[in-house]
Amino acid sequence: MKKAIAYTSDIILGRTVEVISTSSQKQEIEAYAKANDIEIVGWFEDKMYNEDVMTRTGIQDLLAYEGPCDMVLVERVWSLSRRWPTLEQFYAVLDRKSLKLQSATCMWDCISQMSRRRFDAGDITQ
Repeated sequence: MKKAIAYTSDIILGRTVEVISTSSQKQEIEAYAKANDIEIVGWFEDKMYNEDVMTRTGIQDLLAYEGPCDMVLVERVWSLSRRWPTLEQFYAVLDRKSLKLQSATCMWDCISQMSRRRFDAGDITQ
């Protein structure tokens, strides 16, 4: 069984200003983990979205996690950022920790596709 640490952050949807709440993200992540035989060994969260990912308290705690895990599991990449340069900083730290990023939902926007391709989660059902 693979082990994951999960992350949520309120996601504000551009023009509509709708918010995808952390609670709905958590439900999606839990369902994905159950369907894909993934044990969630830790949860991290930021209530306020901040484009500077690396300064978020929940992200700092996530990156400081020392327990056994194979991946960081998010509902969608947007909980981190929609900007590739911002994501690259975060991904560089995941690389040093030998962690993959896995999304519980399969979005088709450019950032989601680039992230999926970067981590090539071929052994996990999309």
